[in-house]
Amino acid sequence: YGRATGGLRREVSVTESLSILERIRDAELFSGLSERELSEFCERAESVEFVSGETLIREGREPGCMYVVTAGSVEVTKKI
Repeated sequence: YGRATGGLRREVSVTESLSILERIRDAELFSGLSERELSEFCERAESVEFVSGETLIREGREPGCMYVVTAGSVEVTKKI
């Protein structure tokens, strides 16, 4: 799980955890998880908000956590 290194971090309320659960329940990435596993995942989540243009992770570096985008969008680039 790990922790995000940037952005504005805050605790996730029970209501917000349920909202996250509803948003990820049907995602293919999480399709193999039981309801209990999904709930545990959401309970361990923390909300991180990033400003436009902020870098989440750089290529070649270990992220230390997993990001699940529940609102907004991200741009993924690769140096060649």
